[in-house]
Amino acid sequence: MKYQPTSLIAQLLCLVSVLAISTAQAEQFETYGDYEIHYIAFSSELLQPETAQQYELERARNRAVLNISVLKTAASGANTAINAAVRGSFTNLAQQKQTLDFKRVTEGKAIYYLASLRYTNREILRFDIEFQPDASQPVRKLTFNQQLYFEPKK
Repeated sequence: MKYQPTSLIAQLLCLVSVLAISTAQAEQFETYGDYEIHYIAFSSELLQPETAQQYELERARNRAVLNISVLKTAASGANTAINAAVRGSFTNLAQQKQTLDFKRVTEGKAIYYLASLRYTNREILRFDIEFQPDASQPVRKLTFNQQLYFEPKK
């Protein structure tokens, strides 16, 4: 069965489109053999209040959400969301490191890992993520940089 986004994931994908950051930003993922890890970090203010409350995420000007999804690709090319051990941290330009506390969320067939973090406007963060699809698989590492911005005041 092909991986299908559900409400929060669909909201995040629409959010990325609305932001019009770039095509590359909208499709942020890395491939590790039969696995793909999809990732996005964005201002928590872009979440609808009901969605933030449902997933216990704080909406604030200086809060961001990191969303990680791990997918397994079948021989047919179809992707399926899978459980994985996900952990990570982020570092700012002053080399201040903070551990991310991921929360596993299942919505239908979608599985994603959410972490909330504080940031300052225009801050560039380096994310170091580790994921392990199961205990028999090696730990895989993903590192990426992302600049985060405050949402304009309305």
